[in-house]
Amino acid sequence: MSAERKLDGVAESPVTLTPSGSWKDLATADATSDCPNKIKVTVFGSGSFGTALATVVAGNGYQVCILTRREQVVSEINDRHQNPAHLASTQLPSNITATTDLKEALAGTSFIIHCIPVQSSYEFLSERAADIDPTV
Repeated sequence: MSAERKLDGVAESPVTLTPSGSWKDLATADATSDCPNKIKVTVFGSGSFGTALATVVAGNGYQVCILTRREQVVSEINDRHQNPAHLASTQLPSNITATTDLKEALAGTSFIIHCIPVQSSYEFLSERAADIDPTV
């Protein structure tokens, strides 16, 4: 399926949408051998959404660090490149790491992707706001 997008009346190049392809395809393509892009992205949350977005970002060559609450998830992602609680059958790219330490997750990061459920976002962010660089 192909779609043409227009911005202020000017047509951009066509965008190809592939319903048969998925982010899972990116997980098998290991873009990490020499990780062409040294920009670090931090993902807040290791649920299905956070893990899926981390996989897409990592598949595009970025270093990704997932901030999670659970040590078991940290061990599984860092050692086996799998998230045991979410998307367990998916092999994660090796340029995804995980931690429970906010300062470690944010060290050297250029972008943050917030994947905490909305009902928990206010509490999550208010407890961590002082540690988040406002320029990120």
